[in-house]
Amino acid sequence: MATDMKLLYDTISMLRHHIESDTAITIDAEDADEWMKDMIKLLHMYNITASRKMTLLGCYVLLRLAVRKHRELALHDNAALTRSILEGDYLFGLYYRFGIQRKEWKLLYHLAPFYKKMQISLHEDKPLQPMLTELREELHTYLEKHCA
Repeated sequence: MATDMKLLYDTISMLRHHIESDTAITIDAEDADEWMKDMIKLLHMYNITASRKMTLLGCYVLLRLAVRKHRELALHDNAALTRSILEGDYLFGLYYRFGIQRKEWKLLYHLAPFYKKMQISLHEDKPLQPMLTELREELHTYLEKHCA
């Protein structure tokens, strides 16, 4: 359990350094939910370096946060709507920059079809849970293919 929290805290600390200070975006370990804890357990099943685990978890966290931000669209509040869209887009962009900087090209390539499918699902107002389940499964498939 201690190594799980260390991985989470180290990853969030690393991500905070990538988020530009003029944004109001925050990432907190307290926001970790069962999905993140499950992903940490999954990562620990593979013989990959701690740095790579942080990178993969970081990409996962950025995608999860971006999806949440897009989901928070408040149709009756134009300022909140605009901010939520821009923050979600920023997090998606950061996900790509982060993955490239950390040399996870195969992961970005693997998740590209999922990302587009997810955007279509968001546009069609489909439920969030199936998308998050599919994201976890896509990462599991990636780990099996490239890390087992």
